[in-house]
Amino acid sequence: MSTHIISTQAGPLEIAIDGRGAPAVLMHSLFVDSRSWDRIRARLAEDRRLIIITAPGHGRSGDPGRRYSIGDVADAAVSVLDSLGITDPVDWVGNALGGHAGILFAASHPDRCRSLVALGAPVHRPSAWQRLQEWAIGPARAVFGMNSWVGGTITDVLCDVSGDG
Repeated sequence: MSTHIISTQAGPLEIAIDGRGAPAVLMHSLFVDSRSWDRIRARLAEDRRLIIITAPGHGRSGDPGRRYSIGDVADAAVSVLDSLGITDPVDWVGNALGGHAGILFAASHPDRCRSLVALGAPVHRPSAWQRLQEWAIGPARAVFGMNSWVGGTITDVLCDVSGDG
């Protein structure tokens, strides 16, 4: 696996590339980073060239120093693909933030998106309870940083594949 920092309009983004085959973009959710894909990365890399994008202000990606939209994140992904010389349509797999960016990417660039999986990316307004949960996570991250307890808790919730949660 190789990593790169690529300058985009949404700031410098950390990109990890792994595997061979048809290109697939993976983008994580809010409050985590590209490590949230570690549980499935090796299996996916067996037959795909994974372009794992760490979103602005997450992990080792820089913060653009201004407010940015999900559209800005989708446009930054186009810049990443252009910078890597990837012109073939990609399979996009995104969780929450990554799913929303994928929806906008597919809508704005249908010729560059072969398929889209948007996990935890509802297109309706979140409920008051969901907004409260998201609001509560921000201060924990601000106080504790993205340490193993905060990050692990969020990743466990977002990546629960047991069917229990």
